[in-house]
Amino acid sequence: MGETPLARQAHWAGPWEVEPIPAGDSVLHAVTRRGEPASASEGEAPGARLAFLRRQDALLAAASLAALASPNHLSLSQGKKGGRLGHPIHEGSRHLGHVGPAVRGAQGEFLVAFHTARCLAANPEAAALLVEALDTETLGILGRAIMRRLG
Repeated sequence: MGETPLARQAHWAGPWEVEPIPAGDSVLHAVTRRGEPASASEGEAPGARLAFLRRQDALLAAASLAALASPNHLSLSQGKKGGRLGHPIHEGSRHLGHVGPAVRGAQGEFLVAFHTARCLAANPEAAALLVEALDTETLGILGRAIMRRLG
């Protein structure tokens, strides 16, 4: 029997934190639910859902978990063509747009990436993790791009 949508959302919703944990001669960056310990006490299961060598990768993974909290109901209408616009994109019965010929061969990957982006846009905690993962130079470029777009 599959997981219910509410159980899935509760399991993956977070909020997530990234914290360093010792791993032999190095340090791993663990993704944990806020308030849960990353490393286990003796006899307990570890709280870390994911662990990475680079903090940036752990932050990106934590941000990506928002996409697991929300079921992906995006689909392409393969049998229908939207004329020159390509295949229609739907979320359930709601029409969202079209995937044109330039995306041919990567439609499935596009739907996963689009779903993830929509989840990040809807989850400020996850979006903050994504921004935190940016290096200083990229963060400056992002700030200028936002000002240019909103300005």
